[in-house]
Amino acid sequence: MIQDFTLVHIGKCGGTTAVHTFRENGISFERKHLCEIQYENHKKYVILIRNPISRFVSAFNWRKYKVLGEKSQEQRFFGESQIISKFNEVNNLAESLYDKDGIMQFNLSNHYIHHIREDISFYISRLLSNCKKEDFIKVILTETIREDMNKLFGINELNFHSKNNKEKYSKRLSEEGYKNLKKYLEKDYQCIEQLFKLGFISNYQYKILSK
Repeated sequence: MIQDFTLVHIGKCGGTTAVHTFRENGISFERKHLCEIQYENHKKYVILIRNPISRFVSAFNWRKYKVLGEKSQEQRFFGESQIISKFNEVNNLAESLYDKDGIMQFNLSNHYIHHIREDISFYISRLLSNCKKEDFIKVILTETIREDMNKLFGINELNFHSKNNKEKYSKRLSEEGYKNLKKYLEKDYQCIEQLFKLGFISNYQYKILSK
């Protein structure tokens, strides 16, 4: 069983479930969340990751729930409620990112939405630019968390983070919305490409993450 590793908890990738499950099973780890991960030689890393578009949709709906739904974080981040209210659904935001010629029309870098600004690249691009194939990096996908936790840690029972009313929000993406997000999240997909080339994810995992 893997012990004493750094858990790279990329937001909206099942981190709460993983953390609670590890603690219940007496697994020792250091959690890194909402920060860039600096490469340290001889360290073990376990990365929680998710398909970038699926993660983007989840992050938008989570913030919509916290900010506009239950309103518990309505004033937490300046301007966040206004931008979520403006678009209301994730597809509206996605379709507004670029025009038909691929020219950016709405720059999200100038508007803060929690967990969207902190994308996959934010967490692991620096880590991956310095690590080598022989380094110890294991990857857990949100989409295959049961199988991955069993394979890496021998854990069969997970302490799943309870769902909430964000599930009622639309996850629909039009063809244009999907294409725009694929372009906007290019750096995230580059990280996935690096993980694959370094041999840290399988062909099966790569297909899930890169679609």
